[in-house]
Amino acid sequence: MWVYISPHALERWRERIGPADLKKLRRLVNNRLRTQLRLGLSAKDEKAFALDVYPDVRAILSIDSQGYWVVETFYRVFPGESEVSTESEEVGIGGQSLARGDG
Repeated sequence: MWVYISPHALERWRERIGPADLKKLRRLVNNRLRTQLRLGLSAKDEKAFALDVYPDVRAILSIDSQGYWVVETFYRVFPGESEVSTESEEVGIGGQSLARGDG
């Protein structure tokens, strides 16, 4: 399984959570994703999936046309916050082709 952290997602992590090492971040998301896939991944949208990375941090992932898991963005989840995020509109999930990098 290959996970790609988009530049937008990396920027959002650094803005909202803190410093990030791309390789460690990708490994973290990959491990959480594998675990969640074993347990059953539920989606509220056919193009995007929410994945809890930490209890208070969520990633929004999509699957691109080549079958890669793409982290579109990260955001903090606060107690009592709605499950609905406007991030999918901000990053244009499914509407853009992202260049691959091996960071």
